[in-house]
This record gives sequence, C-alpha cells and structure tokens, in this order.
Amino acid sequence: MNTPMAGLVAAAAAVQGAWRVSDPGEFTDEQLLATNTALGVLRRRTEAAQAQIAAQLAARSRPGSGPESLARKTGHTSVVDLISTTTGATTGEAMRLVKVGQATAPRPTFGDTPAPPAHPAVGVAVAADRLPVAAAEQIIRLLDRLPASIPADRKTQAEERLVAKLSGLPSDRWHRILVEAHAALDPEGLARREAEVHARRYLRIWEKDQAVHFEGAADAATAAPLVTVLDALVTTSFRTSTDTSGSAADTADTGNVGSSVDADHDGDPGDGTRTDSTGADGTGAAGDTADAAVAAAMLDERTVAQRRLDALMILCRHYLDCAHTGEPTGGATVIVRVNMDDLQEGTGTGTIDGLDQPISIDTIRRIGGTGPVIPMYLGPNKEVLDLGRSQRLFTPAQKLVLYERDGGCAFCGAPPGHTRAHHIYWWARDKGRTDLANGILLCETCHHRIHDNGWDIRIDPAPGARRNATTGPGAHVWFIPPARIDPTRTPRLGGRARHEYAA
Repeated sequence: MNTPMAGLVAAAAAVQGAWRVSDPGEFTDEQLLATNTALGVLRRRTEAAQAQIAAQLAARSRPGSGPESLARKTGHTSVVDLISTTTGATTGEAMRLVKVGQATAPRPTFGDTPAPPAHPAVGVAVAADRLPVAAAEQIIRLLDRLPASIPADRKTQAEERLVAKLSGLPSDRWHRILVEAHAALDPEGLARREAEVHARRYLRIWEKDQAVHFEGAADAATAAPLVTVLDALVTTSFRTSTDTSGSAADTADTGNVGSSVDADHDGDPGDGTRTDSTGADGTGAAGDTADAAVAAAMLDERTVAQRRLDALMILCRHYLDCAHTGEPTGGATVIVRVNMDDLQEGTGTGTIDGLDQPISIDTIRRIGGTGPVIPMYLGPNKEVLDLGRSQRLFTPAQKLVLYERDGGCAFCGAPPGHTRAHHIYWWARDKGRTDLANGILLCETCHHRIHDNGWDIRIDPAPGARRNATTGPGAHVWFIPPARIDPTRTPRLGGRARHEYAA
C-alpha cells in the first residue's frame, strides 16, 4: 500500500471511529471535537493525494501533446477543466492542486533519474498532514517570485521556516508572515514595490443606485494614518457600547476583572499554575461581568465595516468643525518600528503597527519625522519601565514595550490597536503589579476566551537578557490550555514568535 493511500485509509478510519452515533446532535463535546479534528485530517490527506494526482494529470495533458492529451481524450479543454469538473473544485482550487502537485513532485530530466522536487520541504509537510494545500500554494508562489540573485540555500531555509510558521495557523494569519518573509528575503525589491504601489495609489468616489461608492488602494506608509485612526475609532465604538452597563464599564476600564490567567512563579518550563474561572471574590462575578459586557455590546448591531465607514465620517465632520477640540481617536498614534543598526546602515526593513506589510528603510527615513508618527528604535539597550503597584493601568510607554514582545494580541495575532495590556496576575485578587513582566497584550475576545475557559499563561525569559528578560523580543509567551481542551496541557506558543516570520 503506497503512502498517500495509507494516509487516506488511516484518516477515514479515524473519522469512522470518532463518529460513534448517527446524529451529530447527540455527540458529547469531546466526540464533536474529535470528529471535527478527524474530518480535518481526512480533508488535508485527500487534498494532498489530489495534488499528486493533479501533477500526473497535468503531465499527461501538457500543451502541445495534441490528441494524446489526457484532458482532451476525456472531453475537457484543459487539465484544470478536467479536475474542476470531476471533483467539484472551483477553477482556482483546481489550479492550486496542479501548482502544488507539480512543485512537490520529482522533476523529469533528459536522463533516467528524475530531479528532486522544486520545493521538497513543502511536499513533505503536505504529505505528512502538517500543511494544507492552500498554505503550500502560497509558500510556493512567494518563493517562485524571488529574484534569481538570492542564493539557493537561503531560499531553502526560508521554505523550511515558512512551513514551520504556517503549519497549524488559521488562514487569516498567513498573510502577515508571508509579506514579512518576502521583505526579509528581498529588502532591495521592497522599496521598488513600494514605489510602484505608491505610483498606483488612488481613491475613486462615484454615485450609483442612490449610494455613494468608494474604492481605493495605497501603499502602507500612505495608508497608515488612516488605518490607525479608523481602528482606534472602531475600537472606541465597541468599548462605548460595552460601557453602557455599569459592570461592563468596570471590565472595559481595567481590562483585568475576570481574568483567569496566572503566571508560573518558579519558572519551571511546562508547569503552569492553573486557576479557577471565578471572579476575584470567588463568586463567579467575573463571568457575569463578561456576559453583561457582551450583552451590552450587542445593543449596537453595526458591523465592523459599518463602524469603519462611520468612523471615516467622524473624521470628516471633525475636520469641518475645527472649533471642536475633542480628541475622537483617544490619542491614536502611528508607531513605526525599526532596528537602529538597520536604520544607520540603510539595510533591512521596518514595520508599522496595525499593518502586515513591512516598509523599506528609505520609507522610514522619509516619514520618521512627519505627522503624528512615533519612531521606535530597537536595540539591545532599550529602556524598560516598571511601575510596580503605583497605578493600576499600564501606561502607553509600557504598552509600546509589550508590543515588541507580543506584536499585537499574543493569543490570536490581532493588530496592536485592537488590544489592551492585561495583568497576568490579577491586580485585585493576586495583588499583581503593573510591571511589564506581569503584562500581556490581548484583544477583548481572547481576554474573555482565556478567562472563561481557564487557560494559563507562562512567559519564558529571553536568553541572555540582563534586565526584564520577560519583555524583550526574545521572550516567548506560552498559553497553556485547560485539561478539558488538551489533557496533556501542552503549552502553545503565542506572541511574535508565533505570528511573525522573523521572530
């Protein structure tokens, strides 16, 4: 029995074993999770096998083969048409199967011995059920676009790193890692691509069907102020909705009521101290507070897209009414991050908080001193602030330092503008300090997810760090699931180390 077939048989058997009753509505939570996992494995195994078959179909239907083309013999115009028609896949999905299959199969030569696959690491990961075909296709596309001047060994290392990074991540987190990888591998090309995008920037406004329509595109540096301000206004609108109830306002104000995360006092790797999910007074009030916050937020039924448009209108009205001195964005600022050595030497790249696309050193030098922009220069002697228990809320300066370690929501990777700094040890219940070592960035959704489900958090210090070793970019954040989710309670990596390519 060949390997692809063995994998399919094993995956199908796992589904059969997990699906113990005919009606999924009668599954226990454990059975439902096990069946979903087994179906996911079967789907990925099926796609991996389909990619191998697609490569062979393409080889026997290549252009120029005339009547001998297998696709034409079966009445199809192309191999993509054949696959799409017979499997029910879309044209895009069929093209993806062909691309991945061809890139991970041995390449024909003029001799008897085929050449190794163009992307062996991707092929191994797909065959081993560690990487879905969709992720494999994006890695292949990126690597194939790189200039020929980049050494082959560097491309090989990048392929292996991308496979490790994208394995196990949801698809909406791939883009950030891929664009960072592209910039890291081809920083000279980044400035050229930025200039091309900047030259094509536009905003169209037209009227149709009693509506005003908007369409536009811009490079990251041009769009950063707009994205930053709109995100701040949208986040504020959600918090305002939540604050309509007294108890909910308390949660939104501190960001710590009801948090069920704890830290590992003795620093023993893999040993998280689990806490219960009751409130600070042990009565379960925190759960009620979270429920009240969610219920209050639901009173405003605008979608995120609607809130974003309304935020843009707020900005326009604010501009028209210059006498209004309020600060509608809550002091939102564009943060540009760059390594000091890179800035001085003119190498490498930088980032803008809230945007996935890296920016070139040339662009950073151009925008670093303009507008509401704060440049953050990173280096080995970065100053870190610790405020102990002198105040409850983390300061903006502390949050900037936490951004360096977490990159946004440490759990899901959401942009920094969607997060708040939370205490790992609770302020009230555990007498937790408002120190960077006790802080973590979480979006509201993940904060409540961790609270409601009893997750623990552990911070591993950065190797060799002398001061505040848990806050620098080299520190690693680990989320430890409760036993009912993972009986082994295996820690799961978070922060930049999980959600960024270069971390």
